[in-house]
Amino acid sequence: MAENLHDQGLDIAVVEMANQVMAPLDYSMAAIVHQQLIEKKVDLRLEDGVLRFEETDGGIIVHLKLLYMTLPLPLKYIIITLCYMMI
Repeated sequence: MAENLHDQGLDIAVVEMANQVMAPLDYSMAAIVHQQLIEKKVDLRLEDGVLRFEETDGGIIVHLKLLYMTLPLPLKYIIITLCYMMI
């Protein structure tokens, strides 16, 4: 989805708390996905999480938890995805 939105001219950031996207893949396969996202100029932020969302007149600011610092990320749209695996 990130690549498709980027192809439509949007600046995209992917924030993932884990050390890789697509958790069901092993890390070496996920690394291929990471490389593809980076080549497509997607802002990939691994091992980071969202502290809070702030609505402003200019859009939405996502405050990220990066090494216990707040890093604001201004956005116009947010897509939240959840992965639930039943064991």
